[in-house]
Amino acid sequence: MNFKKVKNYFNWKIVSILIVSLLLGIISLPEKYQPEFFPDSIKQMQINLGLDLQGGSQLEYSVDLRNVPNANDQKNIIEGVLEVINRRVNNLGVSEPSIYTSNVGGETHIVVELAGIQDLEEAKEIVGRTIQLEFKEQNDQPDPNLKETVRSKAQALLSQMQEDPSNFSLLSEREQRAFPERVTFEETELLFADQIAGANIKNAILNPALEPGQIVASLIEDSAGLTMTPSGQLRNNEGFFVLQLLERNDEAERVNTTPKEVDLSKILVTFRGSDSNNLEVTRTKEEARTLAQEVLAKSQEEGVDFASLAGVFSDDLETRDNGGKLTQPIREGGSLAVNLTNAALNLEEGQIHNSIIETAEGFHIIKANAVRPESEEITTETQVKFAKLLYSTAPDEWKSTELTGQYFVRADVTFDQFYLPQVSIQFNAEGARLFEELTSRNIGKRIAIFVGGDLISAPNVNEKIAGGQAVINGDFNMETARNLARDLNTGAIPAPITLVGQYTIGASLGQEALTQSINAGLIGLLILILFMTIYYRIPGLIANLALVVYAIMLIFLIKAQLPVALALLISLGGFAAVSIKIINNQKELFWEKSMSLLVACFGLFFFTFLLSSP
Repeated sequence: MNFKKVKNYFNWKIVSILIVSLLLGIISLPEKYQPEFFPDSIKQMQINLGLDLQGGSQLEYSVDLRNVPNANDQKNIIEGVLEVINRRVNNLGVSEPSIYTSNVGGETHIVVELAGIQDLEEAKEIVGRTIQLEFKEQNDQPDPNLKETVRSKAQALLSQMQEDPSNFSLLSEREQRAFPERVTFEETELLFADQIAGANIKNAILNPALEPGQIVASLIEDSAGLTMTPSGQLRNNEGFFVLQLLERNDEAERVNTTPKEVDLSKILVTFRGSDSNNLEVTRTKEEARTLAQEVLAKSQEEGVDFASLAGVFSDDLETRDNGGKLTQPIREGGSLAVNLTNAALNLEEGQIHNSIIETAEGFHIIKANAVRPESEEITTETQVKFAKLLYSTAPDEWKSTELTGQYFVRADVTFDQFYLPQVSIQFNAEGARLFEELTSRNIGKRIAIFVGGDLISAPNVNEKIAGGQAVINGDFNMETARNLARDLNTGAIPAPITLVGQYTIGASLGQEALTQSINAGLIGLLILILFMTIYYRIPGLIANLALVVYAIMLIFLIKAQLPVALALLISLGGFAAVSIKIINNQKELFWEKSMSLLVACFGLFFFTFLLSSP
């Protein structure tokens, strides 16, 4: 072995490579092993692992294309949904998300795989939010065929549900997303019969022949309570209901608690200006107080009849002729004044309160005729939990127009004359024309602005508005205004989507595979180093050192994730240096130089890909 030749290899170039490799090796170490003086930008560098290695979540959405019969339009809408979801996922900062479509039972599904996501609820809310921008005008002419139209839609969905009752919730949620102003879906808690709203609903869902999981065979027309319209008005929850029984317990124990009750008689001594029902009284408040004290003293004398005193002295027109007896028992939370109720509930049977009680009506002397203590009764009743889908037949307050988010260009946060945040939106040329027409035919009326099915504002139109600009000024603060502008700018999803699957993928299997791969790689590398050292001696050691340097540089390049432009610049520099070296090598033939340049070209693209961010 010629040690002099070996020594010549260790010139300044080799030393420089070793020093740089050592520095890159330290940078590539896990954060806990790096020096404290390293900046955060270096400490936070890490190798991004996929969903299978570091775990994460998979969200699956169904795209509702029922209102889009044309196949080409469906394809465009699916591409639009994918583009919008892509932008939203990128805003979450998820590394290497995987978003793709699949076909399940004739439905188009979009699968979103999020590796290492921390806040899954936030991801679901942002990714699946249906930001549909709509401008609507007042509905002055209700549709006379509305009820039959709604019935036919409800019947069609009921028939579809009966084919596979397990899809009840999925189809109901999808229907609610598609028609948020017309359709409402709800799953109740466990309810007893008297807690179920709607007589027809109660009879249908309590039918003994109905089994859990079974759907009521026909539509149920009923009215069940009140609901709030998007504009804040209360209206009857009436229409056609599709019902599914979820749980049933015919032997549910119910504890019926009867609160303490007191049958009360009272003598009211009122005064001028009080809230009593007797407007003929002219005495002053002090005169009334004095008289009430005298009546109280008389009532406590032996042998005095309280009912007779009430007939003589009470100013209460409703109870005076009945000996002062109240028609309803006194219980906590009743309509009487709180201090009067508390005093009555503290009395024993036959007892007269030892002081007068002042309320807005005047001064009261009270007596407990009968006292019934609080009691409990345990009964066995039927209890059910069910899902209900309502197709409302209430007239539409607003009707759709041609102006939608399709013509939207941009949204910005601005401020009104009171420096309150609002969202300014810009339409394209066609949208500007539609907006001008919409405002011209609604002067003196309101135009409603809906975002994702929610009414944001309904301003009055004072004049025709040209120029293609509109303002959404709801109850915003800076954060909500910025979020709305961001959502509009990232894109309105052109079709309703429904979350149909959510899967959390653990990192245990991927981590185990990664650990095994690393261990196998280290064992293989160690075997290779031993073989090279034993067989080739000094050249083998040099080759091993070169291999370690290469491994260090490879790990650094994977962690660096440089911008594409910088990665291309570095790779071009290396390509130029290698190319000059190849061309100036006089010992190689032309075809050998050509092959070397081809290899160098491959290296250019490979290292550009390796250096750049994924």
